[in-house]
Amino acid sequence: SFAQQKTKPKVILISLDGFRYDYVNRFQPENITRFIENGVAAKSLIPSFPTKTFPNHYTIATGMRPEHHGIVDNSFYDPTKDQTYEIRNREIITDGSWYGGTPLWVLAEQNGMKSASYFFVGSEADVQGVRPSYYYDYDGRINNLTRVSKVFEWLQMPDSIRPQMITMYFSDMDDVGHGYGADNDAQLSRRLMQLDRELGALFEGVKSLDQEVNIIIVSDHGMADVALEKYFPLDEITKGVSGRVVNSGALAHIYMDDPKDKAETIAEIGMEAEG
Repeated sequence: SFAQQKTKPKVILISLDGFRYDYVNRFQPENITRFIENGVAAKSLIPSFPTKTFPNHYTIATGMRPEHHGIVDNSFYDPTKDQTYEIRNREIITDGSWYGGTPLWVLAEQNGMKSASYFFVGSEADVQGVRPSYYYDYDGRINNLTRVSKVFEWLQMPDSIRPQMITMYFSDMDDVGHGYGADNDAQLSRRLMQLDRELGALFEGVKSLDQEVNIIIVSDHGMADVALEKYFPLDEITKGVSGRVVNSGALAHIYMDDPKDKAETIAEIGMEAEG
């Protein structure tokens, strides 16, 4: 019942996209370091998928691997729908029929709790016909302190409408990692220190509210430099393939016109790649 649920602690689940396992030790951000000292931290984690935001985030939300929850890349083709999932296509990403499993905010809503999301993969879609009670359409231009101050607003709502499960998303370290690589200490450190101050504001603000709030910080994947000579000329390699190629960077999906050609195509692509 609602009366039982509202006495439970609130949870804020924060994703720091592309936050590599060693950033805390390397750069010693003050607030995140203190946060870890007062709580617990994993040394590292193996993502459920290579470095792509959507499959990993939706795994965090559902506890299922991508092959079970269905979001198998940032871009992929679904032959039954005859449509390509593409993270910049608003109509597609807000369509709950792409999303399997039960994300945490849906589970909360189904159990009499209100949930809120300031950006988290899947939170804009009607998964099982359910969205968070409060959510925003993704807009990366919204600065982090705006997101933080909205969380304070949510936590100060009257009991009957206050969310108990809040998800947040910050793209900073992913943006800077993709832009400058995982070894550019000057750029990484500058962005991390700013993010750390913004998270510090969140931690302090939550303390002052006199509520029981558990904060969990996760990351979806790490970051590694890729040497130019490691790049594949995908168009050339797949030129003769009779099928559809969908690629968003970390790996490419090939959907054969005739599945019987699979072994032959794999052999051909292998030879092309080595050549």
